[in-house]
Amino acid sequence: MRVLAAIFSDSTGETGAAVVLATMAQFPDIETRQQVFPACLHEQDIDEGLLDLAADEADRVVIFNSLVVPTLADYLKRRAAEKGYIHVDVFSETLRTLEEGLDEAAVRLPGLTRKLTDSYLHRISSIEFAMRYDDGKDPRGLLLADIVLLGVSRTSKTPLSIYLAIKGYNVANLPLVPEIPVPEEIYEVDPRRMVGLSIKPERLLDIRMKRLESMGMAMSSNYGAAERVKSELDYASALFQQLGCTVIDVTDQTIELTAAHIIEQVREVFGAGVRRFADVSD
Repeated sequence: MRVLAAIFSDSTGETGAAVVLATMAQFPDIETRQQVFPACLHEQDIDEGLLDLAADEADRVVIFNSLVVPTLADYLKRRAAEKGYIHVDVFSETLRTLEEGLDEAAVRLPGLTRKLTDSYLHRISSIEFAMRYDDGKDPRGLLLADIVLLGVSRTSKTPLSIYLAIKGYNVANLPLVPEIPVPEEIYEVDPRRMVGLSIKPERLLDIRMKRLESMGMAMSSNYGAAERVKSELDYASALFQQLGCTVIDVTDQTIELTAAHIIEQVREVFGAGVRRFADVSD
């Protein structure tokens, strides 16, 4: 079965998209495709979105209603019923439950999560930090970072850094290459802030071979050689032991799960003092 998950939002639609991803993953035999209709602030916006859906060839259409304004949410629910679409209300029931339990009325204004709060500005700063100190570009970042990631090539250092930055952490990462000495700054970093990323050799070899293929490079490259992969991992393992840092095996873990483990570790040690919000200005 092919299902079109249509997300109607009065903001960016990110919340609805996350709900679709989480819920439809529970139906692995269903082919699901997303379509987001953001900034639905008027009934006309909803009608235009529904008109687009009418031409789709999906077997079933599921409307994910993430509109917080009650009149618009009710309008979409009614129009979805008229067209025979499955309707999922992302917010209304949750808001009603909270209003009753907290004895407080929700403001029900769209886009509140996109406001330029201090937390939001910190996240932007952290993303800038991650980009500046990515891939060992400037070893000074190792001493400023909330979290330092270490690992050989293709252990997801950069994606992890960006993901953690979105969570508000200043992250620097350092690639480990046997022939290139690590900067002296790494020995000054609190080992409790460092995380070594390990991976099974066969998995890393597979990742590198696919990387070489995608770049149109020769499969005989040393980068994708089994002996080279093993020597790099042995070098990294010895360095992790020398530094006394925590090691996480990323072989079968998603970026999200690895990040959760890292955050749990540093929070357990530093508590609220994890985020130091180092200045990344010149």
